[in-house]
Amino acid sequence: MDKEITLKNVHGNWQTLSTIKWEQRKPYQPNDEKEIKSAIPGRIVRMFEASQVGNEVKKGTPLLELEAMKMVNTIASPIDGKIRQVSVKEGEEVSKSELLISFE
Repeated sequence: MDKEITLKNVHGNWQTLSTIKWEQRKPYQPNDEKEIKSAIPGRIVRMFEASQVGNEVKKGTPLLELEAMKMVNTIASPIDGKIRQVSVKEGEEVSKSELLISFE
């Protein structure tokens, strides 16, 4: 059962239909800056020395490398902080949205 909705922006108004899938979607939740989660499924190919529990790191410090779709992505610290937990190790497969590292 779709229902009609109106979208508004600076260029005008548009009529469209809202689908059941749209109505039942999960509400948006902003990322917690004290957690690093996997954006895509892949494999942890390298853990840098800085990614040890208790280490103080600066924003931008490389922590690990995640291989996904034949590309290696370096995951850096999003904040200045102290590492509270490391939930992964080298060679481990991770799924989307899986917690990798958390900060105090």
